[in-house]
Amino acid sequence: MEGSKSDKVRTPEKSAFTKLQSPEGNKSKSAIAEVSSTAIVKYSAQEVLPYYNKLQQDTNLNVAPSNWLRDGRFSDLSFLKRDPVEFTSFGMAHSFVDTIGDVDVISDAENIKKLLKIPYSAKAEVSLAVHRVGPTLLLDYLDVPSLISFASEGHSDTIFRRWLYDFYCEQTGIPKDASFERKKKKKDQAKLRHIFSKFLHYSIQNDNQDASTDTTFKTYPDPSSSPLGDSSDEGEGEPFRDPVSGPTVFAEKGSDLFAPIIVEADSPEEPVLPQLQQDSSFQHNVLWQFEDIQMLVGSNLPIFGGGKYPAVSLRLRECGNPINVLTGLDYWLDNLMCNVPEVAMCYHLDGIVQYYDLYKTEELPDLEGSNFSPKVVKDVAQNILSFMKANCTREGHTYWLFKATGSDVIKLYDLTSICQQRTDDKTENLFTVPVAMLFYRVAKNMMNQSPLSSGEQSTVRQLLNNCLLLLDNETYPEIFSSASFLLSDLYSPDDVHALPAINTTDDPEGDEEENNSEASPSDEWSGQSDGETITALKSLDVTKLSTPITQQDDWIKVSKPLPSNVEERCKVALSQIVKGLSCVKKHLSESSPQGDVLNSNTDDSSSSEGAPFPSQSPRSDAVSSSKSPQAVVPTSSKHLYLYKREKTPLVLRRPVRWQARTAGLLFHKAASVYHSLACTFNSNGKFGRGLKNCKLAFKCLEASQIFGVEPKNKKGDQLLISVQFVCGDSYLMLAKCQGNLAVHQEDYRFKSEEDVFMCDAAEECISGQVEYSSSVKFVSDVEKNLLKSVSLYDAALQLATTDTKVELVVNLTRRLGNVKNELGVFYMNKAASLLDSSSEPSNEERELWKKSFSNFDSGIRTFDVTDDSANKALLLSNLGRLMRLCAQAVGGVETKLTGRRGEFTQEERGYFNKAFEFYNKALRCLADRKKSPEVWDTVTWELSGSYFSMGTLLQDFAPLSTYAQEQVEQEVTELMMKALRLCEPSVTLSTPHVKPRSLYQLYHRIASIHHRLASLYHNSYRNQAVDHSKKKARSLAELHYSKAVAYFDATRYPCERIRIHLEQVAMCEYHVTTYGGSAAAIRSLQSALEHLCQTRTALEYLGTLKVSEESECKTAKGDEGSESHIVVWDEIRTLVPILESRLTSVLKELVKANSTLKNKGKSSRDWGGLEMAKQMYSVALRSSSSSGVEDIVKKCQRIAETLKNLQEIKKQTQ
Repeated sequence: MEGSKSDKVRTPEKSAFTKLQSPEGNKSKSAIAEVSSTAIVKYSAQEVLPYYNKLQQDTNLNVAPSNWLRDGRFSDLSFLKRDPVEFTSFGMAHSFVDTIGDVDVISDAENIKKLLKIPYSAKAEVSLAVHRVGPTLLLDYLDVPSLISFASEGHSDTIFRRWLYDFYCEQTGIPKDASFERKKKKKDQAKLRHIFSKFLHYSIQNDNQDASTDTTFKTYPDPSSSPLGDSSDEGEGEPFRDPVSGPTVFAEKGSDLFAPIIVEADSPEEPVLPQLQQDSSFQHNVLWQFEDIQMLVGSNLPIFGGGKYPAVSLRLRECGNPINVLTGLDYWLDNLMCNVPEVAMCYHLDGIVQYYDLYKTEELPDLEGSNFSPKVVKDVAQNILSFMKANCTREGHTYWLFKATGSDVIKLYDLTSICQQRTDDKTENLFTVPVAMLFYRVAKNMMNQSPLSSGEQSTVRQLLNNCLLLLDNETYPEIFSSASFLLSDLYSPDDVHALPAINTTDDPEGDEEENNSEASPSDEWSGQSDGETITALKSLDVTKLSTPITQQDDWIKVSKPLPSNVEERCKVALSQIVKGLSCVKKHLSESSPQGDVLNSNTDDSSSSEGAPFPSQSPRSDAVSSSKSPQAVVPTSSKHLYLYKREKTPLVLRRPVRWQARTAGLLFHKAASVYHSLACTFNSNGKFGRGLKNCKLAFKCLEASQIFGVEPKNKKGDQLLISVQFVCGDSYLMLAKCQGNLAVHQEDYRFKSEEDVFMCDAAEECISGQVEYSSSVKFVSDVEKNLLKSVSLYDAALQLATTDTKVELVVNLTRRLGNVKNELGVFYMNKAASLLDSSSEPSNEERELWKKSFSNFDSGIRTFDVTDDSANKALLLSNLGRLMRLCAQAVGGVETKLTGRRGEFTQEERGYFNKAFEFYNKALRCLADRKKSPEVWDTVTWELSGSYFSMGTLLQDFAPLSTYAQEQVEQEVTELMMKALRLCEPSVTLSTPHVKPRSLYQLYHRIASIHHRLASLYHNSYRNQAVDHSKKKARSLAELHYSKAVAYFDATRYPCERIRIHLEQVAMCEYHVTTYGGSAAAIRSLQSALEHLCQTRTALEYLGTLKVSEESECKTAKGDEGSESHIVVWDEIRTLVPILESRLTSVLKELVKANSTLKNKGKSSRDWGGLEMAKQMYSVALRSSSSSGVEDIVKKCQRIAETLKNLQEIKKQTQ
């Protein structure tokens, strides 16, 4: 059974076993000791505790039990000799990366105990290596003499660094020519270890169950050179598995034991980035909180349970050897760390068991000869931790905490700064690589957690920057390039431009140098002097350790958040990619980027010492991801035999041909960054830069495919599809902004240093094998830009598969339909520009009509795919406009004889009917206005305009040669009423149901329709012979004239108002000629006079216009449909004299009619009769008595004044 990494409470199996923690949250508080301690198991090699078997008296521990060395539960204990280069805290940090930043300390329990025993053991030497990762300190035993001795024995020539040897001699007073020899094992110590090992195996043995058949325990093969005894070939079991998934790997002799082992192995899952592996050094990993200090500790304490002992630790002591304070403190701390409530001490005499003593953990501080104060221990812990945190402040630096034998001063040295002072070679620092590996692993683990907060992003950036600063890119190119990749992915994750937390606005605080806030290993060491003697950075008096203090951390995180500006982030990401590629390019010659993947020939069933890794078969169809790298997980697990414990604490795995695969991933990430830049520039209106970045993205994608990052068929390549999408957008927008092409072309040509490097690097790799980038060129022609955009959208859709995001496919389809619409509009406008009223449509025009129709029709079918009824309706509306253009082209031809167009033709009628069909189809497509109000209103407005246009043409150019007058009038009336019904209902609503440019345009159309209908009925009234029909026509004409007057604002449309009133006057005068001499005629003349007086407002407005406006023929800038309006002065010059003449004529006829009226008092109720008519006529004559050429504006003013006087005369008589 594998070891558990879960910190959940486990349920004991029957009564034979008990869990390590108590069910009440795993807390243990000592009322006597008055200290708080909580322990939570994060990992245990034992799923359940072994049953505690109390040995009988006189049991001979010199004789091995039957189960000895047949399992590995107690083969990895604290007394097991480790190599001096092994940093166990790094192994724990790799296994539990999520705890970094949350705990104060990560360390072996033995190191913690050494620190806490300092006040009680003045003679003991303490030597620890201290590293910092954020607020967490990593502590490891640093035996410098053993390290030097180990190197001098020939294990590694590279590990021996002269600067460390010299420095250690200086600090200890040892002559520099002295040699260090490794301490030899004492026979007595080996014998005691053997006895203790046999004691533990006796304690787990029982009559019913043997460890070799118990599936709840993990068994280990016997190490041939184990310090516990001779090898045993009996029994095989499942190998011990460490908590980090992956195989156990050992260093070879003669290698740099501080450097990571690079293992060439094919992997079915690992894309390129190397993966750290670490085997466990401890039986238990415990999250221990001691007062306000939280620690992750590794412990090998033997723990038993079962029966009346829920959890108990076992100790073997020789009779007559009393417990001293150091022993008691050691036992007490071990039990606190592992939350064990009791300790059982077995006393023996020369290996013969005598008796047992059982103590509770809280009783240990008060044992005779072992008295100590838990509160003092707590103070010691807080003092030492505060000292280290206050002075070990630089991430990436290695500190040496050293207390010499017999000394009462603890000294702290910054070994990194000392190394920099004594040598310029970065590789001379023994601790650089493991620290950099740790930074890399922590950052990588954090990046796998999504999403990262702003503070977490800053932490990851600082870790990766420190990793790059610590590593030499020549020695460790794979890690250097991998960290560069992670940094680029941090700054510019996929689709960074679309993330909600990122905006595209300028962020002045985002411009920063990358290393402004990170502690650089090259910084000057603040504690070093100019002399040859190196003094300690800080020192701590042992006598002050017992002083109560509150634990504090002076480490301040000063790193700035990542810039929020997308462009800045992408630029930084590109700079990191350039660093990574520059590093990889130097090593690409080591592997062929297009070579076959190496196959493993190792037999799957073999498990020899020479093949520590299980064989794996590579997957030829494996597709690497552009996201953060995944761990290499073997497809099968084998028994890994633990031979001599000779290994590195950091093992690095990477697949074969790492150079090519890394280069491929970096190119792929560069393509993603350029894609984000292109999206950002397009959204900011910088389409030349967007197109340039699309071209670079294509180049990088082509290069990445050469290295096998993406499949050759590229089906479903989402990034490639997205780049084609954005590139199509760039061409589309360039087609729309023809007025600023020079600026966009200059942007397209500009390239930064990173762009030049990436372009050259990609071209070196692809060497002519281009498919997309060569076709991306800056084009000025509108049609070519639109056609290029269509080809890119279509190519992207061809690549889409069922695995492609639905949203991306839908957006692509809509964009393709949109650009088809743009092409249709382009060809339609081009055809309109060729329109010539003096000749028939040319073949070129008709070809443009066909192209326009084809693109509109194709766009409609495209929107059918996405069921986009709104856009489909808009394209149908554009087809309607195209048909109206065709009707205008074929029907507006002027005859050579008259110089004006002829009758309305059948071909014209056909095009108009097709336009009506397309518009109505668009409305049926929408089904209801609620679905898309704006589109509905737009189509309705266009349809209304079509009805009005055809009705106007039929009315003005009636086809009387083929249709009767009545038929034409009937058709015109129907068309006008259809147009009116589409417009008039919206007037009563707050929001119009049509989409004119302004409300005034809507009113103008309604008024124009009423005016047209009134004129039609006016003409019918004159031509009708039947009185009934004449009366009906006159009534309808008066109705529509009145409505037209209501909608035509006199100050906006003075010409139209004057024309309508003159037509009303004409109709009244026609009535007078029909019914002359009667009272009805007088009423008609009075109505005519009323209509003439209603022109006063328009005339007064015209009289206010300036001469400059008159000369320009405009009252304000703008065109029809805007809130401004146009005054046609030529028409005014025609209408105003007519108005003046009709005024005098009507008044003259009114005088005559009143003179001939028999009952002259009958009309007094209306206008005062004959006297008033004469008075008005006199005023009108005097006003028009001026002679010579008169300015039109002054004439308007004069006539308006006359009308005002006439109205005042009327008021006086009422």
